[in-house]
Amino acid sequence: MMTVAQEVKGPIKIQIPVDSTLKTFSILGLGDIIIPGMLCSLCIRLDLIRSFLYCQKKAKEENVHDEEGFDKLMLQNYSPAYFYASIFGYIVGLGITMLVVKATMLPQPALLYICPAMLAIVCFYAFGRQELGWFISYNEDKELERITQEGKVQQD
Repeated sequence: MMTVAQEVKGPIKIQIPVDSTLKTFSILGLGDIIIPGMLCSLCIRLDLIRSFLYCQKKAKEENVHDEEGFDKLMLQNYSPAYFYASIFGYIVGLGITMLVVKATMLPQPALLYICPAMLAIVCFYAFGRQELGWFISYNEDKELERITQEGKVQQD
């Protein structure tokens, strides 16, 4: 892994200086950014659907039938909480990676620490909100179908 990563001259790695002489670098590969980025993007989509479902329910309770009123509800109630939890998990995973590299003085695959940290923190957050079952079984297609069906009922 390190041989390939050090040989490549293309834009698939980020080199972070480890010391003040700028002679030793730590490498963060493109996979260490893209794969966690996919989890972050899924979390922000989950936040959006979760907020939309909540606002749809709240709009029914408050008899809001116009788009402007619904948009106002969305702006007031949207919270990218799972996204923030995933970003925090990414930072924690990078921190753990740096600590392990310092302790072992050996290069480590960052994804070995980043992905589990992100998943653990997001799952703990979902557990704290009592949404762990919904989070684990989340299926965007089913949720979008549910939104569409409830929207049709509301318009009739």
